[in-house]
Formats: sequence, C-alpha cells, structure tokens
Amino acid sequence: MKQVSSIDWKAFLSRQGLVWDELPTAWDEGIFLGNGMMGALIFRDETESALRLELCRSDITDRRDPHIMPVSFARSRLKIGYFCLRTNRPVTGGTMHLDLYHARGEGRLFTETGELRFWCTVPRGEDVICFHWENSGDVKADLEFTPHPAVSPRQEWGISHKKPERIWKDYPPNPAPEQSEEESGARLCTQRLLNGDSYVTAWKTAKDECVISIANSFSGGDSHKQALRSLSRFEHERDGLLQEHEAWWERFYQTSFVSLPDPQFENFYWIQLYKFASASREGGEVIDDQGPWLWDTLGPTAPGTSTCSLPTGSAAAPGMPNLVCRLCGSCAIIWNSSSRRRRSPTGRIPPPSAPRRRPAVSARSQTPRLAAVIPKLPILFGHCTTAGLSTGTAWMKPSPVKFTPFYCAPSPF
Repeated sequence: MKQVSSIDWKAFLSRQGLVWDELPTAWDEGIFLGNGMMGALIFRDETESALRLELCRSDITDRRDPHIMPVSFARSRLKIGYFCLRTNRPVTGGTMHLDLYHARGEGRLFTETGELRFWCTVPRGEDVICFHWENSGDVKADLEFTPHPAVSPRQEWGISHKKPERIWKDYPPNPAPEQSEEESGARLCTQRLLNGDSYVTAWKTAKDECVISIANSFSGGDSHKQALRSLSRFEHERDGLLQEHEAWWERFYQTSFVSLPDPQFENFYWIQLYKFASASREGGEVIDDQGPWLWDTLGPTAPGTSTCSLPTGSAAAPGMPNLVCRLCGSCAIIWNSSSRRRRSPTGRIPPPSAPRRRPAVSARSQTPRLAAVIPKLPILFGHCTTAGLSTGTAWMKPSPVKFTPFYCAPSPF
C-alpha cells in the first residue's frame, strides 16, 4: 500500500491534465482557470478568427430594484468582456494543455511561417489574469479588448433564442462602457450601472505579456483604484505571486489522495477537484451552477437552491474544508444535507447525470490505469458533475464501468 508522502505529485497530476489536439471552438469546450473570484476561459472564436480569452468575475452583478422586475434581471450576474489574440499570419491549427498541478493553461498556434506559444494563469494571491505569449519566426500577435454590454444573460439568452416569454420588455439598458488610458500605460474600461455603481476592467501590456484586473465599487470602494492597485502589485511582485500560486495548488492537492481502477473516472475526479478549487475560496462568492465562468443562461443569479447546494456539497466531500463558499452574504456552506441524501439504501452512489451535449472538440485524458490507494474515508462522488458548473472540457467519453463508492486518504497535514 502506498503512503501519501511517497507520491510524486507533479508526475501524478501531470498525467491528469487535459490535452487538446485541436483548438476548441466553444466556451464550454476550452481551458478554464480561476482563483475563487476571477475566472478565464480560452478557446478559438471562429467569428473573430482569433484565440479568445473570456474574462469573468463572480461578484460582478447588476444592482437594479428587484421590486420592479424579477431578480434574474434586476440582480443578475453580468458578463464583462474578452480579449482576442490576433496574429499577423492566418492560424492553421493549434493545441492546448491544462496543467492541473500549477493551474495553468498552455497552448501553441500554428501558421505557415512559424508558431506562437502562450500560457495563462489566474494567481491565487491577487485578483489578476496573466496572459503571456512568445513569438516565433515572423509571427507577431496583439491583444484586443471587447467589452460585453451590461445586460442580464437571461435577457440575452431570450433574445438570441427568440423566446419572447424569457425577455423582460421594460428592461432599460445600462450606460455604454467607457475606455480610457492612464499615464502609467494601463488601459481601463469603465462600466457604470443605473444605480450609480460601476466595475472596471484594467489591463497593461508590456512586451509579450498582458496583465488584467477587474474590480467593482459595490462595497463602497473606488473600482479604478482597486483595479490599478492589483496591476501595480503584480507588476512589482510578479515572480513571488506566481511562486505563491504554484505552492498553494501543491498544498491543496496534497490534502487528500484518491486513485481509481478506471483511468477515465480517475482523471474526471481530479479535474472536478481542480474545478471546485478554481471556483471557490474562503470568504468568496457562492458557487452557482456556472461558477466564475459566466455565459448566457436562464439562471444568472445565485438563488440558494440546488444550483448552489449541490456543487458546494460535492466540493466539501473530499475533505477540503478550505473550500468555503458564502451564500446570500452570510451563510457559509461547508457541508449540507443534500450531500448526505445522495447515498442509496444499498450504499451505492448514483452515477452523474449525462451532459446535455457532448463537446465537438473533446480534451483527452492522459491517465494510465492505477490501483486504489489507502481506503480510509468515504467520499461522495455522484454529484461532482452537477448542473452547468461542469464545463465541456471536464466531460470524458461515457464509460461502461459500474459505479461504486470510492475512497480517499485522510489529510497528511
């Protein structure tokens, strides 16, 4: 029997990462990164003919009066914007890799005259997104920002799907975003809301690296100063923050260990663990059915029902009490009754429900078949795939393996 201390974590988790042999073309098929507040999605945008970096933050919400319109419109989360990485040569293909051990996305873009390499991470110790690229040959690239309108994703969903019953007819728009530039070279995009609040996206590009921060004034602070302060801190403490980020993830994974006889489900388990840690942190926002990675949806709010309780219970199950989520501003969920109810009378755990659609471009698993390790504490695995929080990259192909309870080791700390 293996001991937790004897595990080569870097080698083990390097086999759990996802690999794309071609560039995904949808938001729920690409790389997903997060630090419990900020989030990023990376995929190829065929409309823009460029690599897209979608920006997300869990606490960016509208602040309208919920007595005038339903809360899904009045207090909905809001999409922020995205960057497009445009090259001076047509991209003919590419590959990507999600490194679970260091919570970093990497990739290569191919052209007829060379290639471009990139990596992206969302540091755990500061609310910024760092996107870095390296040119090769005569391939050059630039990042271009496009803000999303501050509109409820439910309203946008109803319009795009031509569902008038899902649209609020008397929905006044928020003001248009305003872009500006600071003397330091930082660019800002300010989105003001009808109630007087605002949120700011700030970014600064130096050579082949862009650092992005998003801040809001909902708690009474100055969103401009907060965003610029985060950029300045990362600029001066870049190496230390990246090292702290990697060390945090190394400690996180070592709080428990599970190995499954089926490599497909083992890979799936570790991806879910990575996902929940990317979506949550102490004192952070509740995990709703999309986590930090917001897209057009009928449920753009955190109502406190099963869309929040099921993901949170699954995250707490593997013995990760540091994944604490705040519900409705006051309730900290570490364990909930819905987790306990998932066992059937025979002690078996029901399999996760099937995804609504299989991704057109699937990331493949690298995991070999390993033996079960240290059967000590039971964990609940059945609802690690609940609702929309499971983005397309986490869905592996169906397996005929019979689902039974699995076990994990107690924390070595």
